[in-house]
Amino acid sequence: MNINLYIILTAGLISLVSFSGILLASKKINTWFFKKTKLLITFSAGIFTMTSIGLMGETFESLEKQTAIISIVGGFLAILILHKILPETHHHEQNNCPNCIKPKSSIKLVVGDVIHNVSDGIILVVAFMAGKEIGIITA
Repeated sequence: MNINLYIILTAGLISLVSFSGILLASKKINTWFFKKTKLLITFSAGIFTMTSIGLMGETFESLEKQTAIISIVGGFLAILILHKILPETHHHEQNNCPNCIKPKSSIKLVVGDVIHNVSDGIILVVAFMAGKEIGIITA
């Protein structure tokens, strides 16, 4: 099978799995997730932190020390700048909340989604270029 076909099939499968979020529209599942939000956020933060630390180690192994430090600091600054430029989406349950979600807050969500999807695409293509098995595992 052609590597391009693997990439297209994998992207289609990932898109299909992404649509599984429709399941969250179910009242029972949505209620469960709402009750467990703090636990899920904490779990996600832990996974993100450990992944970031692991990737930093890989960066230092793959690049020269100076280039690795510049890359890590550059990525940190880029996210910090994006966080400051785009509207905040901090949310509380109170009705009179100065930090509640406003209509413009969706911009931050869309920009984050775009960055995430482009990054996924780049990572998948590079993984498939390294080998069919690595691409499938990465997906």
